[in-house]
Amino acid sequence: MVAAITLYHPDNKIMEHIINMIPFFEIIYLFDNTEMQSDEVRERFHIKGIKYATKKTNKGLAYGLNVCCNQAYKDGYQWIMLLDQDSAVTLDLVNEMNAFIKEYDEERLAIVAPMIDDNKIRNVRVQRAEKKKAVITSGMVLKLEAFRKNGYFETALFLDGVDFEYCLRLYKNGYYILKNHQVALCHNQYDNERVIGQYKVNKYPAIRHYYICRSYFYIKEHYPQEREFVNGLRKSNQDWLRGVMLYDNNKFKKILAMVLAGIDYKMGKLGKCRWKMLT
Repeated sequence: MVAAITLYHPDNKIMEHIINMIPFFEIIYLFDNTEMQSDEVRERFHIKGIKYATKKTNKGLAYGLNVCCNQAYKDGYQWIMLLDQDSAVTLDLVNEMNAFIKEYDEERLAIVAPMIDDNKIRNVRVQRAEKKKAVITSGMVLKLEAFRKNGYFETALFLDGVDFEYCLRLYKNGYYILKNHQVALCHNQYDNERVIGQYKVNKYPAIRHYYICRSYFYIKEHYPQEREFVNGLRKSNQDWLRGVMLYDNNKFKKILAMVLAGIDYKMGKLGKCRWKMLT
């Protein structure tokens, strides 16, 4: 198994973290979205076990994943684990996912994924494998033959929603996803949230609200048959909006980001956000 990580302004801690994962994988593919990154980053990753690439500008998550997956396919690998730059991967997790693939692999299986341990929430289930409609990018293990047939990640989404759109497209094309309930990946999503009463108030900057909201409109339009999934996204966005309106200190900017996301989607303005004031 190989791995792919899209970087964005990695600090020394992140770089050391990635280097420590080299023994877990055959190759780690890196795509750096940092604008005008330092020579130090390139030099640190110019080592055996890592393939590093960059365009010296922020091309977005989807573009980076496409570069890594495409190169891994050309290099002859079969499965690639997609990770955030701060995902806490262990050798036990990689070994368990490899064993899981050997047990369950067949032609229409496109993705396997671990449980997500968000530091606060751990779901405990009895069965080892469960079919899922969609999973998040971090920890997703993608069959590269399915990637070749299903097409690239959607660069129009740029950041948020890239994973869900790809999973729904796989499902539409006759593939399926399995979640492994015997292993969990430590992921930091809930470090970005605090709970006040019944509301989850996320700590995302306004620009993330823009991308999350815009991706909802995209998925709603392109996958109308996935009504239950789309309704879940809408409820999540509504809950975040209520939390922002009631408790967030930066509510005006975040609400503006959501409004601009809707306007831009209707105008066909996709890709990287054009509103500098949101960054």
